[in-house]
Amino acid sequence: MVFQIIYFLVLFGVCRAATFPAGCTYEEYTKPIGVYTCDFTNASFPVALSSFSNPNPQRLKITFFNGNLASSSVFSGFNAYDVSTFDTNYRASLEISCATSGTLGLSTSSFTDMTYIQELKIVGCNLNLGIPANTFSGMQLDYLEISKGVIASTDASSLTGLTIKKLTNVPSPIGGFTIQNAQLTAGELAAGFFSPLTSVVAITVDNANLINLTSGMFSANTALQTINLSRNKFTQVSYDLFSGLASLSSINMSYIDWECTCHNLGFQHSLSSNHINLYGNILCMSPTSFQCEQYLQ
Repeated sequence: MVFQIIYFLVLFGVCRAATFPAGCTYEEYTKPIGVYTCDFTNASFPVALSSFSNPNPQRLKITFFNGNLASSSVFSGFNAYDVSTFDTNYRASLEISCATSGTLGLSTSSFTDMTYIQELKIVGCNLNLGIPANTFSGMQLDYLEISKGVIASTDASSLTGLTIKKLTNVPSPIGGFTIQNAQLTAGELAAGFFSPLTSVVAITVDNANLINLTSGMFSANTALQTINLSRNKFTQVSYDLFSGLASLSSINMSYIDWECTCHNLGFQHSLSSNHINLYGNILCMSPTSFQCEQYLQ
């Protein structure tokens, strides 16, 4: 009996023991299961794909990041990742979170070795160089999220070469792009910022200091089904901002301080005539005579 227990423990250890570089950890028994986390302040970078095993680093987190992100200085050999080894119960994911007040300098070389990734999250980073042109070129994602932190600037070609769509080989596909609780220094996204994302089905820009909605902001995103622009500082929407989006079914614009004029709120007629649901009450903050009153179409 004792021999059987020892044999079981040895076999279990051999089969299940993960290997990973110093400064990294592996979450095996807590959720989310099977995530490697590498501390930027303790691990030796670049971390090599060959230094991870049982399982492969399909889901990887880099924490306490601070500095410029060049793929070759952070990741080694990941361009040779064998995607046939993916556990299809999970997305292949990369999450980069920054140290308090930490910066993340993005460039065209930031993710060149990580094009196999299906989900990318950037958390709590000061994007001091903004999102330059072609930052995510070559990536095909199910989901991209930038949360917390600051986005210094954007470019008309920031997302050029990036595909976001509902991937058929991942669980519960999203096909979404999210900026949430990350402050846009300019108060707007560059004209044409979303244009490369012709297959994206959900766009969220929530609590991002979005003051100006640029003309034609979503005109190229013809696969869009949902838009969330809640908790921003714009006060009006042009009549045709959502025109031509035949698949669009819902828009959330909660907690907006609206400037209530017939011209500014005319977009509601376009939404209702196209059977698009609007979430979030239209609460007028100006002109003064309508302040704090709910606008009913």
